[in-house]
Amino acid sequence: MKIKALNIKIPTGNNFSDAEINIPEGMIARCSIFTDDKPSYPVDVRLEDVNSEELHPYVSYKEYQPTNGNHYESRKKLNAKGNRTIRVIAKSRQNLTEDFDFQMIFYIEKKSH
Repeated sequence: MKIKALNIKIPTGNNFSDAEINIPEGMIARCSIFTDDKPSYPVDVRLEDVNSEELHPYVSYKEYQPTNGNHYESRKKLNAKGNRTIRVIAKSRQNLTEDFDFQMIFYIEKKSH
């Protein structure tokens, strides 16, 4: 299994941020968000590839947070093909009054032959 991490920040006074990450060949089995920040307004996150194919619709960033400590099973199931560039989009309905930083982790299972 490979793990890829992407850091994202919505800066103070903004309501949007996005970033891209190259995912190696295999299947993106799970993903998760880690943060110690609490945004000043609700933040939703969407996953898509660079061709705008939706991998997961906008949902609260909390939906991506582990539910059972740091155990792999508590990560959000994704089951999407790898070997492509993924775009992570974070947005809030209002401009944030403080920075909101988080790390999105992707868990990629190697392709079985």
